[in-house]
Amino acid sequence: MKHFFLVVLCMQVFPRQVQPGKDESTTCKPVTASFCQGVGYKTTLYPSGVQGFNVQQIGQIVQMACSPHVDILMCRVAMPECGSGNESRVKPCRALCEKVKKDCESTLRAKRLSWPATLHCENLPQTDCVQGPPAPVTQAPSGTCQPITVPLCEDVSYTNTVLPNILGHKSQEEAGLVIHQFFPLIKVECSPQLKPFLCSVYIPKCVSGRPQPPCRTLCEQARSGCGRLMSKFDFPWPEALKCESFTTESCEEPLLINVPGTCQTKTAPFCRDLPYTEAFLPNGLGHKTQEETNLALNEFLPLVELGCSAHLKPFLCSVHLPKCVSGKGLTPCRTLCEQARSGCEPLMNKFGIRWPENLKCEAFTTDSCEEVHLLNLSMFFYFVCFLFYVSVIWT
Repeated sequence: MKHFFLVVLCMQVFPRQVQPGKDESTTCKPVTASFCQGVGYKTTLYPSGVQGFNVQQIGQIVQMACSPHVDILMCRVAMPECGSGNESRVKPCRALCEKVKKDCESTLRAKRLSWPATLHCENLPQTDCVQGPPAPVTQAPSGTCQPITVPLCEDVSYTNTVLPNILGHKSQEEAGLVIHQFFPLIKVECSPQLKPFLCSVYIPKCVSGRPQPPCRTLCEQARSGCGRLMSKFDFPWPEALKCESFTTESCEEPLLINVPGTCQTKTAPFCRDLPYTEAFLPNGLGHKTQEETNLALNEFLPLVELGCSAHLKPFLCSVHLPKCVSGKGLTPCRTLCEQARSGCEPLMNKFGIRWPENLKCEAFTTDSCEEVHLLNLSMFFYFVCFLFYVSVIWT
């Protein structure tokens, strides 16, 4: 009986690991359905459709064009954007679903088609979700690439820009006057991503004579770091810079933090036992020294000692003391953040403590996830359960 309970425990704790074929690959795959091209993303974990959705039926509904954004709704539920399945930011909004359902009701009836049985509008998020297509930022007319002359953006990772930008500024002088208003925020270093993001909007990179659209992930990282500081002074995040208006298609080199800094031997006690030796500073939170980061990390020590999540410590260190790769810092992994948060947030809430705003998982990207590190713990339990099964067989 004891062996039986141990078997059940292994299968319950690691259902994906002990059942071959159940663990979906975390590798993003291209969206191949013709009716889902141009909806704002190019990759998905489910190129053949999420279980419960008939891709042929979805395609028929989209091709009827019975509602302006029917393609966005259907594609995002049947072949969602590559990322964590629980992120509302990549899901369609409830209001969009309800509008499409109402618009298409008569057409579906006339064509003798039915609404997808598994698509329930009430299960979709109401906020921080996709209401329509991303801003058509790639439609700007071709122009002549010109060297960047705005001082604030002269040290970004590209050297040429093209105007007008997506906000309609027609010259670098005009765009430079507006972007300079953000100088105090850049100066206080609320986020190392703020300056690269602002420059990508106001002084965009010139690609084949066109401005490269801003990267949504970069926007979210900047907003996560600076939004709370701005709200303290009653300044909302600008509507013109709303991250939901951008797309992830234009994100370049998301693995590394592209800001000035240095790599140094990791000495902070909190992260000393993690499997990398060099950390990059300043980090994404603005900490400039390991002493400063270690003080911030020690606030989480009780949670780490309680063991609410084995992923908490690696995640915290990836944020406060990011791994140094090729002279730059590796950005935190969104999946690691979500695993840490799901394990520890319920315990934090019991004591009236909220998950920190500056560690909001939506601000990170899955592109930087080092799969082998995330699987180490799972492989350990694979081994434990394997030894257990062997012991059962031989006893």
